[in-house]
Amino acid sequence: MAFEGQSPNNGNSPGGFEFGIRGWAYGPPVAKSITFFLDNTCVVCDQYGRKITRAVLDSGEEVRFADSAPDANREGDVHPRPQFATHAQVIAALLAEKVDWLSYEVRYRDKSGGNKVRGGLVLDAATKLQAKLLHDGCNPVMVDRTIACAGWPQLPYAELKKIGELPPTPEAELRKIRDPELRRDALRARRECDAVRAEEMQAAGKE
Repeated sequence: MAFEGQSPNNGNSPGGFEFGIRGWAYGPPVAKSITFFLDNTCVVCDQYGRKITRAVLDSGEEVRFADSAPDANREGDVHPRPQFATHAQVIAALLAEKVDWLSYEVRYRDKSGGNKVRGGLVLDAATKLQAKLLHDGCNPVMVDRTIACAGWPQLPYAELKKIGELPPTPEAELRKIRDPELRRDALRARRECDAVRAEEMQAAGKE
């Protein structure tokens, strides 16, 4: 499988002046961020911030990623864009490329001053490693998602439960999800998250 990104421009100004390094070639695109939209499409960007336009599976099948956010309208309706892959299809394409969109990485500077990264971790393992590295004198030590995510992923409930922290998308927005099963699962997960947060706030208030 291969990702394909947008081709960079030639680095020339309208007057013909060349910017940047002559002959510079970008490395192959590596997915680094996903923005999920309510029309069940998403934009995927690489390590340079460029949009990845599609993935070609080993079978030869093409999976097209959204190239922009959906058009907004005054009524707030959500209109489908069937030419682009759904959230589930995009995530399946990432997994086919062995990209775990749910994993975390720990970035740190060791005691000799070198910058290091440990990736492919679940959140609990990442936070434990962070504590150990800080105890060993490494500083700074940062925990981040391997793939930065924005927006609500429209996935079945079992998949939503795997996400360490769901975004604070309000119920009113989630009710616009067109697929009835995904809408039901989203609302269920939203209410459970809100209930846990309310219990945490109540417990904090008693301390």
